[in-house]
Amino acid sequence: MKNFACALALSTGIVWPIAAMAQIATETDATKGQEAQSGAVVAAPNASPAAQGRLADEIIVTATKRASPLESVPVAVSVVTGETIKNLNITNLSELSRQTPSLSIAEGGEQTGVSIRGFSAGLNFGFDPAVGLFIDGIYAGRERQFRGTFLDVSRVEVLRGPQAALFGKNTSAGAVLITTGQPVDRLEFNNRLEWTPRSDRYAYEGVLNVPITDTLATRVAVRVSDEQGFFRNTLTGDREEQQRDVIVRGTALWKPTDQLTVRLKGEYSDYKRTGRAFQVSQVSGLAVGRPLLTTVSQAASTTPLVPFAQGEAPRPIAAAFSDVGAAARLSTYRAYDPKFEFDKNYTLSKQRETAQVHSKNVALEINYDLGPVTLTSVTGYSAYDSDDGRDVDWNPTTFLYQPITQDYKQYSEELRLTSATGGKFDYLVGLYLLRQEFFVDRQTDVDINLFFGSVGNVDRRYATLARFAQDTTSASVFGQGTYNLTDRLHVTVGGRYSYEKKKIDDFLDYARFGTKIPLDPNNPADNALLATARAFAPGLVGQRHANSAKRSETNFTPEARVAFDLEGGGLIYASVAKGVRSGGFNSGSVSPTEADLEFGAEKTTGFELGTKLVLFDRRVRVNLAAFYQTFKDLQTSVYTGESFDLRNAGKARSLGLEGDINIRASSRLSLSGGFLLLRSKFIENTNVACNITQQYFGQPGCKRFGNGFVQDLSGARFGPRFNGQAGVNYTLPITDSLELDSYASLTYRGTSRGGNDPDVDQPSTTTIDVGATLGRKDKGWYAGVLLENVTNVQHYFFEFEAPAQIGTRIGALQLPRRVTMRVGANF
Repeated sequence: MKNFACALALSTGIVWPIAAMAQIATETDATKGQEAQSGAVVAAPNASPAAQGRLADEIIVTATKRASPLESVPVAVSVVTGETIKNLNITNLSELSRQTPSLSIAEGGEQTGVSIRGFSAGLNFGFDPAVGLFIDGIYAGRERQFRGTFLDVSRVEVLRGPQAALFGKNTSAGAVLITTGQPVDRLEFNNRLEWTPRSDRYAYEGVLNVPITDTLATRVAVRVSDEQGFFRNTLTGDREEQQRDVIVRGTALWKPTDQLTVRLKGEYSDYKRTGRAFQVSQVSGLAVGRPLLTTVSQAASTTPLVPFAQGEAPRPIAAAFSDVGAAARLSTYRAYDPKFEFDKNYTLSKQRETAQVHSKNVALEINYDLGPVTLTSVTGYSAYDSDDGRDVDWNPTTFLYQPITQDYKQYSEELRLTSATGGKFDYLVGLYLLRQEFFVDRQTDVDINLFFGSVGNVDRRYATLARFAQDTTSASVFGQGTYNLTDRLHVTVGGRYSYEKKKIDDFLDYARFGTKIPLDPNNPADNALLATARAFAPGLVGQRHANSAKRSETNFTPEARVAFDLEGGGLIYASVAKGVRSGGFNSGSVSPTEADLEFGAEKTTGFELGTKLVLFDRRVRVNLAAFYQTFKDLQTSVYTGESFDLRNAGKARSLGLEGDINIRASSRLSLSGGFLLLRSKFIENTNVACNITQQYFGQPGCKRFGNGFVQDLSGARFGPRFNGQAGVNYTLPITDSLELDSYASLTYRGTSRGGNDPDVDQPSTTTIDVGATLGRKDKGWYAGVLLENVTNVQHYFFEFEAPAQIGTRIGALQLPRRVTMRVGANF
């Protein structure tokens, strides 16, 4: 409570003086009381150019499942417009996070981790996301469901903090709402062609909008792209990541009457990739840990499970990469690839990796206006199948390679009743149903011959066969009501009651190398092989098992909020909300016991005090929020260097201040900025798995517990301390019909500590992007150029320990300076 008091004091000291200034400024506002238009701007149709320059563009959001102006919504939400997405060539969530300081993205080997205010899910198929992703109202439980996320996007809303009632499915940290382009009642044909020379990237995007009748309109969006990549694989000689992407989306909007609206959307994508942009970022360490084996007799006494031929000469033998110093490890790597390097030089060295993803999505939304209420139905079907080939030792050797297959299906239905606004009491109630079917088949080929040479003439290669199937059924009822005490004072309460059941089948066995032919448990040679592998790297060799398990849980997540409208626009609000992230099962478990599979639900409580201000003749918009969040049973995933350890941490808390500002300095010049000031740490977090370096170097605080090594991370911080973003846009008239639109964006990411390896900090970085577009003022042709990462910053977004290799780390490197040229035409 002491920290919460500090947060309240901080927010009160900032929010209330600004609110008072807003009251004074808006009392003399010449545009006081203007209503938000359903179009894009607040300015009246006949307003003069000078007046239009004073008025900031109106931004409509759906954070409360009602279309409302941003400054009237008492929720901490950031908005990235479709224009910004096009200008800065944002094509994925990672690039989006550069425009939203509270949002962070970490792409992992299995999943992409999305965090808001420092909180995220670990990288494991068994984890549900902590940040819910919704595309046109459809929940995306897996990132590969929607490959066309940033095709023809109208806007992206980032809701920060627990979303208790309206978006209650796994939104304990927040939610990202993506709205795609909708059909309109006029003919439009938009085309854009892009070329990035450095990566040989070509991309075409086209959008055709056709009104069929007075009541039916259609919209088709297509993107085709081909890229050779920024990296050079010195082992294969290939460019990486090579990517080919084809996405087609069709949307139909039918309005047979003034009361009924029907929207049907279908999307298909085909994505292929060769290579992955992860490289060895560090090779260090000493020859410590398990000792080097230098004689046959020493080997026999130390690791008797290793078979040796009779009379073989003594020779140096390492039980694992873990036992080899940096020089010896580099020598091993360079024996496979003489060109191996580990600098930030956009080279990598590993076996060829591939990925192919097919996804399809269908969404049907029906709105029927019954007068006092509107009935809404949102029905969704989503599915994908994918095949990957992954080099999971991340180096040029043949140590570990993993073919992996995924299959996913999702069915969802949401029914809502939404009251009309303007009365004394506004409300929204609904029912939500979700069914998910997920299957993953992972075969890991393990070659440990390279650690033993030809000792004993024994083939020490094998494969692990791991399968994980999970069915999820979820149902919830939710509601939210707002009582308007006065025209300016509003009290909102809401909540969601949910039930969820998960059932899994988890299987682990061993097979011949490169096949799915099982090893025979009754064959002494096969058993000797597994015994040797287990002595070499215990964490890589689990016990054979076939588990079936199920769990169910019920949760209630309430929320309450008070908001006070300011004169001329804007408001002050205070809120409290609870959130929950479902428990589940570890998809990467090597344990034969069901108890080690399961982890519990994560629960959070968030307090928030904020304001949204419209100042200085509507030239300036300011949004501020002070927050304090507590997490109980925080779900964590720590990579030990050999496997992922999943568990519920005790408690964590997050205290911070965030805000954004938009300034329309004139009809030609606009500026924007945002920041996150964060202090987050574990309050109670014991028995956390040690990483492999801590285990073998015996670092203080890492102690043996059962069959593993654990540490106490209570009091340890996580997440960034400060993130910031700033942008500027200037439009210069060239002739009566031509104008030059220029823009720049600066992103600062502070020092952060990731959850996969709590022993490592990622340093701060600053990235600058600039661009300009020359085109006609009305519809017509345009040409532009975008320069990204102007200062050529080389920075690892995150790093992690390589499997069974002390001192070898793997990093995801920021892309280099690059120029993208584009031409297009809008009709």
